[in-house]
Amino acid sequence: MKYLIVVDVQNDFVDGDLGSKEAADMMSRLIQKVKSFDGEVIFTKDTHFENYLETQEGRLLPVKHCIKNTDGWEFPTELAPLAEGRKVYEKSAFASRQLAEDMLKSYECGKVDSVELVGICTDICVVSNALMLKGFMPELTISVDASCCNSAETQRCTRYNGKLSGNCNKQVTRLNAIKQSHTLVICVGLFYYFRSVFIC
Repeated sequence: MKYLIVVDVQNDFVDGDLGSKEAADMMSRLIQKVKSFDGEVIFTKDTHFENYLETQEGRLLPVKHCIKNTDGWEFPTELAPLAEGRKVYEKSAFASRQLAEDMLKSYECGKVDSVELVGICTDICVVSNALMLKGFMPELTISVDASCCNSAETQRCTRYNGKLSGNCNKQVTRLNAIKQSHTLVICVGLFYYFRSVFIC
């Protein structure tokens, strides 16, 4: 079975506070891919709560987004019908460990041939899930369709002569700090997971 994982394509990342024109423009390609995909489609939803600004991510990126049960947390109108009846993983971190563990169980039963990822944000949540899945299943073919991805934060920044504006430099610095932090968390999590599996 081939799997397509649609990562965090939610209103706040498309036309909300962390949205962008590029994300909105990408939607038609992503919708077409989901409709035509020959395999199983899975969705993830970035899910935060009212205490978001008190979390590590919230302190580094102080923009409330994807608060559960708000409009910004929901799938865009054109995508929502395609998610009905399909598995949706809510996650408060960049990568979903539950998704990776469920995929591993299916993989060990010979039910996973490949995994492809699309969604938002390319260099944060999409790549975090790709790395998590690869860590759990190193021999599995895992790919990302760049034409159906978008990095909303970095593309919102105005470039002038190849340089980011001052405000965007600060924002990108924050994002880099977040990515480094979560990359460490993913690596440590994978270490302890495999230690528990292989070491008695």
